[in-house]
Amino acid sequence: MLVGEDGRPRVLDFGLVRTDKDGGTSVTLDDDELERTGSHGTLLESLRESDQHLEEKLTRAGAIMGTPAYMSPEQIRGRAHEVDARSDQFSFCVVLYEALYGQLPFAGETMRALFDAVTRGELRPPPRGTRVPSWVARALQRGLATDPAQRWPSMRALLDTLARDPRRALRLGAGLASAAALVASVSYGAASARASAAEACERARTELDALWSPARKQAVERALLATGVPFAADAWTRVEARVDRYARGWSEMRHAGCEAHREGLQSAELFDLSMTCLDRRRGDLETTIELLESADARVAEKAVEMVASLRPLAPCVDVEALRAQIKPPEDPEAAALVDAIRDELGRTSVYKHAGKFREGVALARDLRQRAQAVDYPPLLSRALLAEGDLEMELGEHEAAARDLHASMLLALEVGDAEIASEAIAKWFYVTGAQLGRADEVAPLEPLVLALARRQRERSSIPALAYNNVGAVHYRAGDLQGAQDGFRAALEIWESLDEPNPLEVAATLNNLGVTLSDREQHERSAQHLTRALAMIELEVGEQHPNLAFPLFGLAHAELELGRLDDAELKFRRAIALLERDQGPDAFPLVYPLSGLGQLALRRGEHGAAREAFVRALAIWGARDVIDRDKGDALCGYAAALRSTGQVTEASEAEGEAARLFTAVPQPGAPARCPHLETAAPQP
Repeated sequence: MLVGEDGRPRVLDFGLVRTDKDGGTSVTLDDDELERTGSHGTLLESLRESDQHLEEKLTRAGAIMGTPAYMSPEQIRGRAHEVDARSDQFSFCVVLYEALYGQLPFAGETMRALFDAVTRGELRPPPRGTRVPSWVARALQRGLATDPAQRWPSMRALLDTLARDPRRALRLGAGLASAAALVASVSYGAASARASAAEACERARTELDALWSPARKQAVERALLATGVPFAADAWTRVEARVDRYARGWSEMRHAGCEAHREGLQSAELFDLSMTCLDRRRGDLETTIELLESADARVAEKAVEMVASLRPLAPCVDVEALRAQIKPPEDPEAAALVDAIRDELGRTSVYKHAGKFREGVALARDLRQRAQAVDYPPLLSRALLAEGDLEMELGEHEAAARDLHASMLLALEVGDAEIASEAIAKWFYVTGAQLGRADEVAPLEPLVLALARRQRERSSIPALAYNNVGAVHYRAGDLQGAQDGFRAALEIWESLDEPNPLEVAATLNNLGVTLSDREQHERSAQHLTRALAMIELEVGEQHPNLAFPLFGLAHAELELGRLDDAELKFRRAIALLERDQGPDAFPLVYPLSGLGQLALRRGEHGAAREAFVRALAIWGARDVIDRDKGDALCGYAAALRSTGQVTEASEAEGEAARLFTAVPQPGAPARCPHLETAAPQP
């Protein structure tokens, strides 16, 4: 880029330039060597024709000779189908990084070394003494992501972010207030400074206007409705209301913090901690809105959960919570990298709640590698927690257990009680419940609960810990232990000021199912009815998440003899799941088996057999070892016996007994019990 005497910049591109063999006139690969490779050759292919090209120095007298340093990874790899506006965004960020830091973001004296650094995403640390704000550094790092999908959704989004200093108004207000305090007399200048500071704080109220503008609201609404899912309109109504409320709370908190600092009621240390906390919440909200703007059916299904799961704002003004944070590294370069990676870790949580598990795992693994390079254990423990959490959601349970355990040990070592508590609670669940190794984790249950009880009063981690302890006891067949865990979790949820209703409903559902298994069907129905109402209030009456409390409640009503009510709920659950996931969705096995049991009670043996056959076909496709499948086999056998098919019934009972033996449960039968079956209806 050359700037003329008239002040106008010109962008020029000389292609890939290197000296000729005699060290004289420079030639361009664009015009010369690419012509020899043919029209289908790529830059990288032409360079690779000779190792000499890749090993040639990129600099001469300190000047970059040509385009390689500004090429995106997809251009370097020759993936023409991936090259688009996001590739230009990458190159723009390289240029801006160089202008701000006085060095390129990727190191390499030869073309080979440079290309390796770019394609691996090895971003070099900023030089000592740079004063580039962390929010600018974060914007650039995102634009320089190796994966195009992890960059900004558009150049406009990047430019809007770079043009909007999130702390400018607040710092201006604080600076003017400090200057005014030095003035001994009440002069016009002091009065003016105070007025300007007050105006700066007032502007904090409108800081999110651009992020959640009418245009962006319309974009989110269009994207959700375009998915065509039947609950899209409901989802948009709830998303808009929740984001409005969150943005309003954020703005008021930002304004109040500015005013408190301006009036000398808040120290500079607490002010900075509070503003950093709010900055991270703002980043989470921005990522959430971006995903909603490009929503597919999966994101539409998770839309309300995404917004409901945004990190609460209260910790940003909780003095105890702010001061309990682990201090950043003393080295400014390391501190800047730690700050940037922590901001990015917030995006992994948004991906999780959006159901974007693979994208989230990819981002979390990249951040964990970057955290390892920084060599700052408190950051690495957080990165490992994010990675393990997403691996658990993706079904990579062994990897999740390994990473969560490593996160817990590191957090304990550096004294980060919050991360240690969350990591051990999730490790306990994935190892004891998902991997079925309850005996292995049992000795650490007191530690899980002790760490949870040490958390601050308004933390949700204790509820998570008790819920997970309950889940492990349930998996091991200890229904009393499960009930105790779920009940304690529910009490904690209900003590919080603003708990996530969907998480409260999940614990209610767990408790209701456990009570049903303990033959306490009336109490089970009460908890499941409440869970159903909470979920319906949050996501609407057509959302597939309603299926789970529906078939749990239907089972309780079946046991209470309310057969008509039970049938309505079983069929509603089936319809919701079929519409959302198709006729072979795995969760269908539960309401289908329930419908089969109900038909047996009525003596409708043909209908019972039909329901069990369909449920067992879905189970068969998954080849799972599950006591619930054994129960379905027992119901199927009862339907067969009722129609005189004794041999087939015995085979089904034998298969059920093998499953019960493979998955023993204390106090549970090892073979099919006698099932209550009515005489066939005429």
